[in-house]
Amino acid sequence: MWAISIFLAPFTLQPHTVEDLDGNANWVDYSGKWVDMAKNNPYAATVYLLGDFNCHQKSSRSFSFHDNQLPVDGRMVGMALGAALAAPGLFFVIRSPDAYLTFLSLVPEKLRTKLLSRLSPFIVTLIVGLLFVLPTGFDGFRQLLTSYESTNVVRIITGFFLGVILTWGFGSTFLSITVPPAQSNDSIRHAPSIRGPIDPKKRIRK
Repeated sequence: MWAISIFLAPFTLQPHTVEDLDGNANWVDYSGKWVDMAKNNPYAATVYLLGDFNCHQKSSRSFSFHDNQLPVDGRMVGMALGAALAAPGLFFVIRSPDAYLTFLSLVPEKLRTKLLSRLSPFIVTLIVGLLFVLPTGFDGFRQLLTSYESTNVVRIITGFFLGVILTWGFGSTFLSITVPPAQSNDSIRHAPSIRGPIDPKKRIRK
């Protein structure tokens, strides 16, 4: 819904209603503007207010549609799209009381089995997470620490990967801590199907 609203809100306004914004992240910079907008268009005002709070809304780093600047910059547009496309994947996870195993059930089975036969679920989860986060980290810190200026295309691509991994990470954690007791016991009994093959020599004797 948020991803759709980011693109829909500008079209509900007259052209050139929102442009040349330049604020601060995690701070509402244009509260008066959104209050005035809410008198005629509370929907757009709410979307832009949320964008204002979460994003700096720098016009140089944002896309515009219908001659209106989007509520968030390119990176956060990518994050919203990534989150929206990643969310359906959570319907296919193998729920386990172990959040790492729940998360890793999203990884293709052959690759997951190969990795878990050599590394712990925590390490594999860390590696997968870093692969998705590093593009944003590299691009963002390079921009922050040098004269390099990223492009909106790069921002939206790197933000997309970040949105995917954050959705899968938080979603898997939530699904793990809400596993019903009966299903939790069943997940433990079937853990080998998630972890990969178990060496018979390492089986726990009862």
